[in-house]
Amino acid sequence: STTRKPVSQASIELVFDNSDGTLLGEYGAYAEISIRRKVTRDSQTTYYLNGTKCRRRDITDIFLGTGLGPRSYSIIEQGMISKLIESKPEDLRNFIEEAAGISKYKERRRETENRIRRTHENLARLTDLREELGRQLERLHRQAQAAEKYQEYKAQERQLKAQLSALRWQALNEQVGQREAVIGNQEVSFEALVAEQRNADASIERLRDGHHDLSERFNLVQGRFYSVGGDIARVEQSIQYGQQRLRQLQDDLREAERSRLET
Repeated sequence: STTRKPVSQASIELVFDNSDGTLLGEYGAYAEISIRRKVTRDSQTTYYLNGTKCRRRDITDIFLGTGLGPRSYSIIEQGMISKLIESKPEDLRNFIEEAAGISKYKERRRETENRIRRTHENLARLTDLREELGRQLERLHRQAQAAEKYQEYKAQERQLKAQLSALRWQALNEQVGQREAVIGNQEVSFEALVAEQRNADASIERLRDGHHDLSERFNLVQGRFYSVGGDIARVEQSIQYGQQRLRQLQDDLREAERSRLET
C-alpha cells in the first residue's frame, strides 16, 4: 500500500508439526518446530528456532535426512518428476541419499573432514608457533644470561664504587686532619695577633689621651697667641696713627714757618 509507512524489518515464520517424532535429536521432544527468519533494512538476517536465536546452519542440520533440506523431495514442484527422470546419475544419487537419510551422515562426515583438516592446519600453525616460541625462548634464555651477567657486573660495580668511596673518604679524612692542624696553628697565630691588636689599641688609647692633652694645651697657647696678636695690632694701629699725626704736625709747622718768613 502506498499509504503504509515503510518498516525497518520483515520476518517470516514456519511452524512444523512434529507430533509423530519425525525430527530426532535435540528438538525431537517438541511437538511443534517453529522456524523464523528476520531481515532488516540493512540486509542483516537473524534466524530463530522455537523463539531462540540460532545460526542458519542449525536450521539446515535439523532437516537433513527429512526430505525438507536444500534438495527437498517432500514437496513436489512442477517439472520435478521429469527433472528426476532426466537427471544425471550424480544428481539422482543425491536425491536417493536424501530420501534414504544418508545425506545427513554424509554432511556430518564432510563437517568432520573439514574439522580434521582445520585441526591439521591448526596443528601445523601450532608447530610453527612452537618453533617460533622455541626461538623466542632461546632468545629469552640468552637475554636472561645477559641479565645475569649484567647483575654480576652491577654487583662488581657497586663493590668497586664502595671501595672507591672508602678510599676517597680515607683521603678526605687525612686532608681534614691536615686542615684541622693548619687551622689550629692559624688559631694560635690569630690569638697572638689579637693580643698584639689589644696592645696596639691600648697604645692608641694612651696616645689619644696624650693627644687630647696636647690639643688642650695647643688651644690655650693658640688663644694666647691670638690675644697677643690683637694687642700687637692695636699697638701698631696706635703707632701708625701717631706717625700720621706727627707728619701732620710737621707739615703744619713748616707751613707756619713759611708764612712767618714771607711776612
